Amino acid sequence: MTAIGVAGLGAMGSRIAGRLLADNQVFGTNRTRSKASQLIAQGMTWRDTPRQVAENAQVAALGLAAGLLATVTAAAAVAARHPARWREKPAATGS
Repeated sequence: MTAIGVAGLGAMGSRIAGRLLADNQVFGTNRTRSKASQLIAQGMTWRDTPRQVAENAQVAALGLAAGLLATVTAAAAVAARHPARWREKPAATGS
């Protein structure tokens, strides 16, 4: 069984997570936990932040808005090279 993380459980991310639940351990997060309630009931393990998802997963899928995706990607690169510099930051709001 593979541990897979899914950050962003909107239209795309929720479908990815739902399909992966059949044969994998899935960890997920979303800005709004209530949108993940059906996946949690199906066996997905909720995590509060994308960082927690990544810490538990062997592989991660990101279904995030382009601006947030760039932020998460840059933060992940820094965290991989310099774990002591990693800091959680709240998701950006607005458009």
